[in-house]
Amino acid sequence: MFAESFCFFRYRQSAVRAFPGSFIRKLIMLTRDQEAALVRAVYSLESLNGCIIGYHGDNSSRLLSPGSAGSVNFGRAIVIIEEAPASAAETPPIPSAARSSGAGETRRPAGDTTNRGRLFPELLGAGLSCGVAVASGLGAVGGVMGAPVTGGTSVAVSVFAWTGFLTSAAQCAYGIARLTEIHTNPDDDSLRRTDADPNVQRAVNIVDLLGITSGVATAGLQGLRFLAVLQRNSRRLSESAVRGMSRAQRAAVITEEIAELQKTEAGRRTLAEALREAGATTRDLERIMPRGLNHSGTIRVASATASALSAPHAQALKVAIRDAMIGIGVSATPASLTGSASGVVNGLIVNVINR
Repeated sequence: MFAESFCFFRYRQSAVRAFPGSFIRKLIMLTRDQEAALVRAVYSLESLNGCIIGYHGDNSSRLLSPGSAGSVNFGRAIVIIEEAPASAAETPPIPSAARSSGAGETRRPAGDTTNRGRLFPELLGAGLSCGVAVASGLGAVGGVMGAPVTGGTSVAVSVFAWTGFLTSAAQCAYGIARLTEIHTNPDDDSLRRTDADPNVQRAVNIVDLLGITSGVATAGLQGLRFLAVLQRNSRRLSESAVRGMSRAQRAAVITEEIAELQKTEAGRRTLAEALREAGATTRDLERIMPRGLNHSGTIRVASATASALSAPHAQALKVAIRDAMIGIGVSATPASLTGSASGVVNGLIVNVINR
């Protein structure tokens, strides 16, 4: 996948000069600090920031950085090949990632990889993640759990809705932890090292994928619940169904549905609003309970009852679709813009673009 994006750099003076600002140093062996400085130097170049970095030297090969999955350069890879210099005099120094320029003033390269340089995207990302968590929680408590129980999908909807909320809450907590790290160690590059850790990235992507899957599944199941209610209303409360019933049957069916709505305060309120919109009155409702109404009165009450039964499911479906779309949209944002909020959708987009 990365064949067209591979670059090879050898530790020769000519190669160093051909790679402006590379800060590559010719060494027999690299210490961990020197490896970190080399990675920072490569990532200080905008065209290579976040790419995969390989290293060959001291008769061995290893990975210096697996790259950042959310970076636009994730599809690029470079291999740095070490060669012993002809003399120590040819060895160019590795400039510091930040040099002092004046009293207390610090100048950083354009591609600043320190924690301080990530403040804005991490702040935005944490805000988005926590906002999604709040929306998911409200959706789980209100839009999802507030809908009447219908069929065997209720438990599945609840499980997916709460899973989406918990994963969003975890992403929110992770974003806050990264902001805390920026505040505590602003001049370190610990966030870059965290992003380069494949185990951390794997865990973050799994949580993000669970959240997205839960959101989509919740929306799908809410859609099925809404369709089931519409079909049931069509069979029992539509005008054609009511006209085909006897007076006693009409009274029995509508009384049963109204009794179900009146079990909760929300159901009673929704029914009252639906009756008002349908032009029916409370007196119509009182008359139908014991003995039924004529066709016109029954149809008005049946229409209001059907509307009251479907309204909470329609609202729950809207909430579920909203939350799913927000989750996918946030995950699709680049890490350079939203930090930790960037997820598997952005990684998929980057991989498709770089193919």
